[in-house]
Amino acid sequence: MEYIMRKKLWLFLMGFLFVFLPINIPKWHLAVQAQDPSPENIALGKPAFSSTIENSGYLPEYAVDGLENTRWSTEYADEQWLAVDLAGVYAITQFTLTWEAAYGGEYELQVWDGEVWQTVFSESTGNGGEDDIILSEVVNARFVRMNGIKRATSWGYSLWEFEVYGTPAENPDPDLENTPDIFTATDTPIESTPIPTEEAPVVSDGASEVRAIQSVTPLVSEIGLYEKFELEIALDATFTNPYDPTDILVEAQFEAPSGREITIPAFYYRDFTEDTGQPIATNNFAWRVRFTPQEIGEYRYQVMASTVSSSIQSEAGTFVASESSLPGFIRVDSRNPRYFAFDDGSPYFPVGLDVAWSNGDTITDYTTWLDALQASGGNFIRLWMAPWNMTIEWTDTGLGNYDKRQFRAYELDRVIELAEERGIYIMLTLLNHGQFNTTVNPEWDLNPYNVENGGPCEAPECFATNPEAIRFWEQRLRYIVARWGYSPNIMAWEWWNEINWTPLSSEEILAPWIKRNTALLDEIDPYNHLVTHSGSPVALEGVWSPLDFAQDHFYDRDDFPRTFGNAIEEWSAAYPDKPFLVGEFGRNSGALIYDLQGVEMHLGIWGAPMTGAAGTGMSWWWDTYIHPNNLWNQLYTGISAFFKDEDLAAHQWSKPNADFAERTKARVLGLQAEDTAILWVINRDYSAQYLEKAYLKNLRNKVADPYAISFPEIEGAVLLVSDLPTGAYQVEIWDTIDGTVMQSEVIESADGVLTIPLPTFSSDLAIKVKPA
Repeated sequence: MEYIMRKKLWLFLMGFLFVFLPINIPKWHLAVQAQDPSPENIALGKPAFSSTIENSGYLPEYAVDGLENTRWSTEYADEQWLAVDLAGVYAITQFTLTWEAAYGGEYELQVWDGEVWQTVFSESTGNGGEDDIILSEVVNARFVRMNGIKRATSWGYSLWEFEVYGTPAENPDPDLENTPDIFTATDTPIESTPIPTEEAPVVSDGASEVRAIQSVTPLVSEIGLYEKFELEIALDATFTNPYDPTDILVEAQFEAPSGREITIPAFYYRDFTEDTGQPIATNNFAWRVRFTPQEIGEYRYQVMASTVSSSIQSEAGTFVASESSLPGFIRVDSRNPRYFAFDDGSPYFPVGLDVAWSNGDTITDYTTWLDALQASGGNFIRLWMAPWNMTIEWTDTGLGNYDKRQFRAYELDRVIELAEERGIYIMLTLLNHGQFNTTVNPEWDLNPYNVENGGPCEAPECFATNPEAIRFWEQRLRYIVARWGYSPNIMAWEWWNEINWTPLSSEEILAPWIKRNTALLDEIDPYNHLVTHSGSPVALEGVWSPLDFAQDHFYDRDDFPRTFGNAIEEWSAAYPDKPFLVGEFGRNSGALIYDLQGVEMHLGIWGAPMTGAAGTGMSWWWDTYIHPNNLWNQLYTGISAFFKDEDLAAHQWSKPNADFAERTKARVLGLQAEDTAILWVINRDYSAQYLEKAYLKNLRNKVADPYAISFPEIEGAVLLVSDLPTGAYQVEIWDTIDGTVMQSEVIESADGVLTIPLPTFSSDLAIKVKPA
């Protein structure tokens, strides 16, 4: 949902510029040789791919959508490209490029001749605006490309529209249908949504058949408890679609030391190498099985492969699972279902944020972000399998065959490995709202389930009920679980991001879908990962009952702690046996320009657990606010240190009975149990609203640095905590930014009241009260 806000902000700023600033965008028209161009824009609505994107608001398909207010934009680098698959060979007569302010100084227009890119036009002195290029000779092509050589500005390349004109070619050369190699743009390409790679050489015109299991090779020699055991399987077989278990089914049967039998589906895998973090496809294909032992001792396994007409099994193999330091999979804590715990019983308190997609360089981006999160003590991210990110099925694949998205699957492999190495856990969002929406972040026109793209559905809601759609989705879910379900670092599967933006959100449609798919997960996920969802109101009991925990998203609220507290009270009353997470929160990006200190994010991150959530508030704007402003330590170091050794599930919490001895411009929130309290004292001036007013005042007063803002200090405040048994208490007062103890002392309660003198503060304080 939130990249809508980026776009709205951008449109507002552009409107402001055009209304109030005297900008004249130059136009120029270049004709190589005058011809009558075809009136049909054959690139309109066709699959588009690019070397990079600036962010998810500037996708390649926006250059071919025919809309005036959307555009494609790249990273800030010279060698970039935009390619379009015209979905047929055309006789091309003209290109029209409508540039945004970030335009190409030097670029080429190219067509694919079946083997290499051929340049049909070169520009060395581009000046933006609209470029109309009428070709001197008609050229036949299916794949076309704008190949940027040098930018004209310090930004990247950005096109409002990339138009191609022509008519269907007569008797075209069949070689023109050959798919381009995705690595021809540069010697070391960086790609976001590449042209599809060649498909795996497995298609058979005859009946599928398994003749032999040629080898079953363990990829690790030593395996610890909760570590990945992986097999690579070579088959002598013919088949049409390796992703369709009704065509060919490959599984492994494991027998645990206890005698428990576990069946794990194999998945079809394409191998990749990496060059500076970029996945480069090889032609090595195989079946793989990933399995995680949950018992110590010897396991036996055997691989089975079958088609309708054949069946075969391998010889048995064994491996031994030894002790490890890993805590296991994440569960709802059996002692207190408001919180999470690992298999070994240790608490899991999520500290983190949404890192939903990359900005084009997936492995490098996630390495950077996860390193920063780990260094600040974080242990949680939320990641989307979105069309521009890591989904394995979209327009370029069609339904049911994931060959052309194997590079995305490999990227997700690597991100999960990065998380495992850093002790970070992932809520993996399987479906984002835009895929099934026609108005809010609409992507339905490109969805392969859409009948216009060869799918079975005339409308998005058909996805939940159409038998063919259900079959393809369940096949996709099976592949997801087979490939990534092994990992304890998948904290949870999330069915939908914000389904309220789709026509599938009614309880009549959604509840049966959730029930059916959650039951399917129970069958195919032997590790019983947690399952959640977002975008349904608390009242939809039929939606939430089958799920393990609840979550909600919050934007543009003036007081996140108060908002969270009210919401958590409502959710807890409705579902007392489920943890609650603030899955997303944030302000409109325009409101953040005054807040370079991360104040609003800080209040939301702390506000969630201090009002009863099972983890921190999960902030949005990771790539455009938190990382660019280097707020990782500012936001996460303090809270991760404060909650690190807390076993929240050991107590039954309620709101604290705490107030100030005298009128103070502060408030107190937190949790209180019988003889324990976790408190949060907040200066009421510590807010984004205060920052905005102070910033504007500094501008009026022409202060050299208008962002140099400090908050009024509160001195001499005394906190009174009531309803505690008489006795001595260890009281620690923490710095919420650097996560250190500012003050520690033993204080005696008197008449059920504990009196705590507070140090001078200007932002907030976190306090632990425990029996001494």
